[in-house]
Order: sequence, then C-alpha cells, then structure tokens
Amino acid sequence: MSILEELYNGNIAPIERSMKKGSEYYKLCKAVSEKEDKLFEELSCEKKAIYESIAESKLMVESISEEEIFIDGFRLGAQIMLEIINKPD
Repeated sequence: MSILEELYNGNIAPIERSMKKGSEYYKLCKAVSEKEDKLFEELSCEKKAIYESIAESKLMVESISEEEIFIDGFRLGAQIMLEIINKPD
C-alpha cells in the first residue's frame, strides 16, 4: 500500500504519537503534571474553575500550534522534494 493510501485509510496518524517512557519529554511532562496536581489541591473551588479554564485554553492553543508546525514541516519537505526533482543536471 502506498503512503498516500496508508494516510487516506487512517493507518498513519501523526497526532497519535506515543511518548517514549524515560525520554526528556516524558520526564518534563511528568514533572509538570505532578506540580499541577500539587497546585490544584491548594486551590479553592473558584480558583480551580479558573485554572481548569486556563489549562483547557492552553491545550487548544498548543493543539493549533502543533497542527501549524506539522503543516509547515510537510510543506517544507514538499518544497525540498520539488527542488530536488526540478534541479537542472
């Protein structure tokens, strides 16, 4: 099956990347999560609601940013391929 067929059929899903346990990214995410949990325990109900709203908005911003970065990277790769194909010998 071609890469385009794999992508069309949902066999390739860049958004569903797994986090490698023990990686620097994993360690940072775990540390942030632990600190958030500790902070959340200290907040009043009103402040918990505000915090949850901020966290939800932040996730939305990060999601949009990751999508734009993915698209930009894909376009850059395509431009590189076009340059390689169209380069005069």
